[in-house]
Amino acid sequence: MPEFDDLLLTVRTRSTLRDPTEARLAITAVAGSLAACLDDPDRNALPRQSQRSLAAKDGESELSLSVSGFVEEVARRSGWPLDRSKYAAQAVLSALAEHDPELRQAVLRRLPLAAELFSPPGAPA
Repeated sequence: MPEFDDLLLTVRTRSTLRDPTEARLAITAVAGSLAACLDDPDRNALPRQSQRSLAAKDGESELSLSVSGFVEEVARRSGWPLDRSKYAAQAVLSALAEHDPELRQAVLRRLPLAAELFSPPGAPA
């Protein structure tokens, strides 16, 4: 499980999400969206600090197990448009994959077409 501050630093250095508040929102929105589609053991691999915000968000919507459904959920949680939400998802998921390859595999079991989201923003899928 990556520490929240390590994840925040990785997201900020690898993306245009330089503002800490914006990067924190991206992590929270993506982690909340992940929590909506992962089973408890895999959900427990999410950063602890982001888990605190998950309780209030869980159950608010049923997550479609598709890439577009995942990005729409990130958009709903962040308030950002879809293109910005996809960018945020790529920034956070690529950082999570670096910190926890097993979590990447857990996500891909639930969202098999999500491999493209694990590429850093701007990188070829």
